[in-house]
Amino acid sequence: MKIGRIFTGLLLALLLAYPAVAEELEAIESIPVGKLKVLALTDARGSATAAILPELSRFPEYAPLFANGPLSVVNRAFYLEDGSRKILVDSGWGLEQQEKKGHLYALLKVAGIEPASITDVLLTHMDFDHIGGLVKDGKPYFDNATLWISQPEYEAWLAGNIQKRPEEKIKLAQDMAAIYKDRIKLFQFGSEILPGITAIDASGHTPGHTAYEIVSGPDKLVIGGDLMHIVEAQLPKPELSAIYDMDMEKAAQTRIRLLQQAVKDKSTFAGMHMEPISPVYERPDGGFMMRQPR
Repeated sequence: MKIGRIFTGLLLALLLAYPAVAEELEAIESIPVGKLKVLALTDARGSATAAILPELSRFPEYAPLFANGPLSVVNRAFYLEDGSRKILVDSGWGLEQQEKKGHLYALLKVAGIEPASITDVLLTHMDFDHIGGLVKDGKPYFDNATLWISQPEYEAWLAGNIQKRPEEKIKLAQDMAAIYKDRIKLFQFGSEILPGITAIDASGHTPGHTAYEIVSGPDKLVIGGDLMHIVEAQLPKPELSAIYDMDMEKAAQTRIRLLQQAVKDKSTFAGMHMEPISPVYERPDGGFMMRQPR
């Protein structure tokens, strides 16, 4: 179900408080997962050229994807509510980075969710477009939340053992960790970090990149973080990695493993840069496919 384009009166009030929302505000989408309330929140949109897939030339049949110019790429966060727990998965761009301003704060306001009510924030990884919303004016924006990060991810960023990222973005992650230092909980892959939420090893994109499997009743949702950036090519050809993947070979192996598991488990699959939110299916000719966005 899409809440979609916000009603005119409500949108007008929102735009008065957040003028930049007019450019990119798209949707709040509800995802059915058992008894949980789950929302996909479009924080921002960007664009990508063919350069994002360095090995695209191996599959020339997919080159026409970029024939009309860059493709739009979504940037999402997710909200989960289970009784007294109100959980964010990632926090988008925030409002303090020069390249882009995110709309997560505004979307939470529209959904009636107060920042102080967030009990937990689960990070898929510590890239700038996933942690930017955690801090505003040098203080925790979600000041009552526990921040969950995989131990290998946390240790790599704090040590500066990070590839393909500029120094200022590594420092951004380190500064964020310092601001939240008393609220951070580290975990190992395979841990059930909260009831019904298990951390899955999705490393490759970053050293401790994490997917989250969320189970409620008979339903499973996997939030795959940055497992894919260009689903039109990476679903049918999962061996294609993005230029942002720090270990491209490992990222491809991870992508195939998680997609195969999603097929086996009949899980709904979602990601921070993926338009479709749906089960995953195997293609008769190899690779995978998902339903188109609703």
